[in-house]
Amino acid sequence: RRSGEHGEAEAASIASDAGGRPLFIDILARRFGLREGPGAAPSSVEAALRALLSELDPDARTIVEIVSLADAPLRARVVAAALGEGAAPGGDGFVQALQRLRVGRLVVSAGARGDALLEPYHDRVRAAVLADMPPERRAERHRRIALALEGSDDAEPRALALHWEGAGDSVRASGYAALAGDRAAQALAFDRAASFYDQAMQAIDLSGEERRKLKAKLGDALANGGRGKRAADVLREAAIGAPAAEALELRRRAADQLLRSGHFDEGVPALEGVLRSVGVRLPPTPLSAIVYLLVVRAWLFVRGLGYRKRDPTQVSAEALVRVDTCYAAALGLSMSDQIRGAALQAASLLAALRLGEPYRAARAIALEQGYSSQGGSRSWPRTEKIIERAAREADACGHPLARGLASGIAGVAEYLAGHFVAGLARVDRGVDIFREYGRDVSLETANGELFGIICLAQLGRLRDLRERVSRYLPEKERRGDLYGSINMRIGWANLAWLVEDDVDEARRQIDDAMAVWSRRGFHIMHYYELLARTNLALYAGAPGDAHAFVRDRWRPMHRSLIPGRIPSIRVSAWDMRARAALAVAEGDGKDRDALLRTVEGDARRLSREDLAHAAARAIALRAGVASVRGDRTGAARLLREALACFVSLDMALNAAALRSVLGALVDGDEGRALSEEAAAWFVSQSVKRPGRFVTMLAPGFGGLAGGISRQCGDRANA
Repeated sequence: RRSGEHGEAEAASIASDAGGRPLFIDILARRFGLREGPGAAPSSVEAALRALLSELDPDARTIVEIVSLADAPLRARVVAAALGEGAAPGGDGFVQALQRLRVGRLVVSAGARGDALLEPYHDRVRAAVLADMPPERRAERHRRIALALEGSDDAEPRALALHWEGAGDSVRASGYAALAGDRAAQALAFDRAASFYDQAMQAIDLSGEERRKLKAKLGDALANGGRGKRAADVLREAAIGAPAAEALELRRRAADQLLRSGHFDEGVPALEGVLRSVGVRLPPTPLSAIVYLLVVRAWLFVRGLGYRKRDPTQVSAEALVRVDTCYAAALGLSMSDQIRGAALQAASLLAALRLGEPYRAARAIALEQGYSSQGGSRSWPRTEKIIERAAREADACGHPLARGLASGIAGVAEYLAGHFVAGLARVDRGVDIFREYGRDVSLETANGELFGIICLAQLGRLRDLRERVSRYLPEKERRGDLYGSINMRIGWANLAWLVEDDVDEARRQIDDAMAVWSRRGFHIMHYYELLARTNLALYAGAPGDAHAFVRDRWRPMHRSLIPGRIPSIRVSAWDMRARAALAVAEGDGKDRDALLRTVEGDARRLSREDLAHAAARAIALRAGVASVRGDRTGAARLLREALACFVSLDMALNAAALRSVLGALVDGDEGRALSEEAAAWFVSQSVKRPGRFVTMLAPGFGGLAGGISRQCGDRANA
């Protein structure tokens, strides 16, 4: 024990470098205690550890080096075998050396005798050991460990790959790495599997066939792990030199991965080549796709959805590839080039029913739910029957992917029919199934997550929406999932940044997303871009920009035939155009009448749709028109009517926006109560600038903007 300023300085130095750990405090204190004078003791834990290691006898030094090179605890009998020269876990020399290491707190053991597990006492011990180990000795120790592991009965391929690699034997390391990759893939650890297959391919003396097979396994692991672009590149390489049937399947999987990961411009040509190989032609234009779709749909209407079950062993490989290719094309195009995707979905359904293999039939019938529901409420009776049929088929075949699709796409169908609560529950259940299954379901999962976000937006659950976007987006970016990451930046997902009143970041997210998406034609992603940009401009108080966005993209959107086929998008498009026109009409005396006529025309179109929320939107737009024309009484009456509709539909965000406007419009206790209820709701959803949300969703009441901002409790200057 030392005293005085010098002793206190030593104590402070020990405590600081030891980080409060008793082991390192003890080591440093002992080293300080052994010194002859100031400055003679080691100045750090690492230096103290090196000093301790230098004092070890050869056997003890070898043992601590062996356990430090391993990336997991080693059994005592393996360490003894690696020590060599007849060492045994129960031998005196081994026991005594190990005891010295335990007492010195350099090695810790758990268990008895030969089964005891040995490892360094702490990672800083490992670091100190490895820092002073020359490369030649390190390779020799790795070789000893590898040989000892091969002679044991519980060696893991992962460990053998590590140690043969460390020993410089790439051939042996490659074989064990491939085996470790197989085991990791079986355990659904696909990122680890891909890493092992990468390691296995480092061997320079692999035959061409061995390397090609490893590439196929690597491509599968990458695909299952959701890394679609690299998976596609590797699978295409694996197809080179493969037998014809296998090469076709590898090319199909590569095209599938490109579409799944959002590399549309590269994926579609690859897909077209595979489709031609199996005798299927991708319609070149939306119009030709519509004609093809009508023909196939007519035949499906005549034959129905019945099929004769057949075992996969009774079906030719070529027929299976044809059905799988059509399915991949239908799913891959469903959220991008929707019209051609619909044509291929019909072809896929017909081919699967003819084939009769239960899993593929269940998968195709599950997809049919989504396409049937595109008719909205009019087609709901048929869609309900298909939902029930899809669930039965999925349960009968027992495949997790079929069950996930049956639930997830039923949720999409519920959403398209305007049933947002039921839609959210079903898509979330589908996503849970996909995540549990975990094999090559990045696109299915991304679609489920997207529609979950859309349902949350319609229901006004903005806090949940923001939480999901903040969780999903980094995951998609980490895996290089272009499609999934774009989904989390545009459309309704972009509200995540508006909730925080981060206009610049919301704009940057849209720009970044669309900078990497295809500009060929007009796809659903372009519609989601338009929706996000229009909402953002209205939120930011730039109605002219919103109106210009809609005007510039209106004709390409309608030429794509997407609004014509999907009522929910048609409703959203008319509502979007009308909101932008109404916002501009508030401040444009010159063109006000023309703009208001546009709004009234779109409101009439909305009212003719059989989706309940379309009627509610139409009434809200008419209220805005009445307000711009100075008819406060008429505006209030229409607002009450629209509010009742939104409340009945559980559309809380739209309801809160209308409550805010109505509260500012009417006097007395009613107005105060409405304003307080709206303000409380916006606070519950952590919305920083409620007034801006109100002007975005319920334009036409600009004269009330200041009152709305105050009553809603904006947490920034309006």
